[in-house]
Amino acid sequence: MSKAERLIEMMITINAKRHFTVGELANEFSVSKRTILRDLQVLEQIGFPLYSEVGAAGGYHLLKERVLPPISFSENEVKAIFFSCQALKFYKDLPFEQEMISVLKKFLNCLPLDVQNSISKIQSKVVFWTPNRHCTSPLLKKYFILLITIFLLK
Repeated sequence: MSKAERLIEMMITINAKRHFTVGELANEFSVSKRTILRDLQVLEQIGFPLYSEVGAAGGYHLLKERVLPPISFSENEVKAIFFSCQALKFYKDLPFEQEMISVLKKFLNCLPLDVQNSISKIQSKVVFWTPNRHCTSPLLKKYFILLITIFLLK
């Protein structure tokens, strides 16, 4: 397994475990503890939210906000995601509106320049329009979070 593959697998493993020791990861990935420490240092440098505790009950912990491993999308999948989010911007009181704006910014900044240009060209020629909604739905976000919580507890 290459280092890049191991780092991606480590991110997936750490996201699942949330608490682990260097020894556990060394055994799981069949590498030395020193290699795991170097890998953890790389993950921390790229922003993976880890912290460590010393002592008998110590080890590494994942902070509350998880960082998901990289995902590969085709160019058409990228466009589908982008324009699906764009179509939603005309609705009022969407759950996670600020998070959606943040995701789109991150998403666009990670795309190759030719794909960004392609999306800009399409965006300048196509507009997703929905009629104005005059009613508000202030409880939609709370209801949506409740549904997710119930789903996750099952």
